[in-house]
This record gives sequence, structure tokens and C-alpha cells, in this order.
Amino acid sequence: MRRAVVSVASNIVEGFTRRTLKDSLNFYNIARASLNELEYQFLICKDLEYISQEEYDEVYKSCRITGALIYKWAKSQQLNYNNK
Repeated sequence: MRRAVVSVASNIVEGFTRRTLKDSLNFYNIARASLNELEYQFLICKDLEYISQEEYDEVYKSCRITGALIYKWAKSQQLNYNNK
């Protein structure tokens, strides 16, 4: 789970530093995939009763918000690129 969390942030940073839109979007997609992986790992934790339903709901909501932000960021980069 720690690796997935680090992967989300690291891929966003790496995507931001890429020179081409295609490369940047690839890293943003990897970040979202790592976030989905983390979300699933929390689901497993809930199913195994390592965390409560309330804790899972809080994490799930945070993952969804973060995923939406990454998605919107990637879309904004596409729009900026297309409007140049």
C-alpha cells in the first residue's frame, strides 16, 4: 500500500516534468492506476476486517476525489495543448 501511495505522487510529478503531452498523460494514467490499486487494497483490508466500514468509506471517498483531480488535471493539459 505504501508503494502504491508513493507511485501515485511520483507519477504525477514525473508526468509534470515530461516534455511531450503523450508522455505526461501516460504518467498521469499510471498514477490513476496506482490509485485504483490502493483503493482495492483498502477494500481487501475492509473485507478482512483490518479496518472498519467507516474507515473504508473515508478512504474510498478520498480516493475518488483524488482520482477525479488527476483526471481533470490530465484533461486540462490536453485542452491547453490543443489550444496552442
